[in-house]
Amino acid sequence: MSCGSTTQSQSIHHQSLPTLEIRAPFTGWGRMCWRAASHLLRLYDRQQQRHLLRELDERALTDIGITPEQAQIEGRKPFWQ
Repeated sequence: MSCGSTTQSQSIHHQSLPTLEIRAPFTGWGRMCWRAASHLLRLYDRQQQRHLLRELDERALTDIGITPEQAQIEGRKPFWQ
């Protein structure tokens, strides 16, 4: 068992990571590390959303107003775009 691993049902909808607020301003290295970590979390969240988009069925895609082809195109984009 790895640290922080959880088992979730496929029927649970993905929610974006919450926006974190900084109460005290970081300076120097602290700010740089905070910004790097925040950026990596956004990239990971984007990759997860695209992965879930590729797995939606046609009915769910119709509900959100995109075609299966559009979902596949968006889902294949690299995480940095």
